[in-house]
Amino acid sequence: MKSVTLTVFLFGLIALAGCASNSVVSHMDTCCPGSDTRTFSVSADGIPAFLGPIMVSNFSVALASRGFQPVDDGGDLLVTLRYEQEDLTDDRTRSNFDERISPGGDVRFVARMVIEMVDTSTGKLVFRGNIHRVHDVSPGEFMHVGRASMALLEAFDKALAPIPALAPPEI
Repeated sequence: MKSVTLTVFLFGLIALAGCASNSVVSHMDTCCPGSDTRTFSVSADGIPAFLGPIMVSNFSVALASRGFQPVDDGGDLLVTLRYEQEDLTDDRTRSNFDERISPGGDVRFVARMVIEMVDTSTGKLVFRGNIHRVHDVSPGEFMHVGRASMALLEAFDKALAPIPALAPPEI
């Protein structure tokens, strides 16, 4: 009976560990822009080409939903999105009984998108945070843009939640 209980417990633990890597997490350590900031421009730094447009687009939508207006250049805030990657790949050697067809292996890493906002009038950092996700990638897998886009938008929304929403401009 103890072995059945232990097996069920271990299976549950493994299942939960797998679920943890499927969500995008957000974190913030510096906040917030002043109440007189209204516009922003976004700069991408070190973001792989296939990720750049989806990151900039989703971030812009998330910040615009808080009342800020995106501009091409010269905004009140200069936002830099910077990509960082932390390798978590297991370097264990495989046994002679491994039946892999190709020499490639699984890749495990943390993908982190760092968000920094600088007030262009003062040069002061007014927001710093990030969104990140653990990735487990096997040979032949690819990015599912639709699902990834929704998860990124939700993560950016959570990361930017501490920033007070702006009142609509008076007309």
